[in-house]
Amino acid sequence: MRAASLLRFILFLSSFSLSASALASLDAGIAAFEGEDYPAALALFEPLAAAGNPKAMVWLARVHDEGMDDPAAALPWYQKAAQRGVAEAQARLGDFYAQGLGVEPDDEKALLWYGKAVAQGSEDGMFGLGVLQQESLGDNVAARRWFEKAADKGHADAQYRLGVLLLGVPGVARDVARAWMFLELAADAEHEEALTARDVLEINLKPAELARGRELLAQWQKAHP
Repeated sequence: MRAASLLRFILFLSSFSLSASALASLDAGIAAFEGEDYPAALALFEPLAAAGNPKAMVWLARVHDEGMDDPAAALPWYQKAAQRGVAEAQARLGDFYAQGLGVEPDDEKALLWYGKAVAQGSEDGMFGLGVLQQESLGDNVAARRWFEKAADKGHADAQYRLGVLLLGVPGVARDVARAWMFLELAADAEHEEALTARDVLEINLKPAELARGRELLAQWQKAHP
């Protein structure tokens, strides 16, 4: 019994050591990625991803996707991580199918993966669904609903898109005060297009409309401390 207990303890220490080593490699890979040393990041992430680490799979995909502009190389790693339930990978995989990045465009697969990400509360998934509904399916009403959900979570791109929709498109009533509010929220997050759109809108707003926009902004900020 003592020998068996000792063996279990040794195995436990061994697994802990491996986990600590993997975490250190992951942290080092992230630092390399953020420092734009992509070859070093690849060397650190690849063995972890090959060993089945879902976080490493996502980071490896991001190196290929964002760092090296190689969506075809990123795709299989996003797929592996998405299949393991990583919401970030599911949302990005939705983007790949929606935009045809490294794969043939496929709205049904995009909807599938965005939906899986949204089920886990992913604001990127919500935003992706909004873009897909607006640009591919032509449904501004559904797009507004998803942009609102993502905007409520502080997603600057969704806030910008929602602000533009509220300036008046088919299926969405014009509401310039609320449009200004969402553009202001996105501009506050340093969204460049929102900064420009907000400034142009302000020039054309009546004083009462701008005052209403500021009132709505104060209400939103109070509800989202």
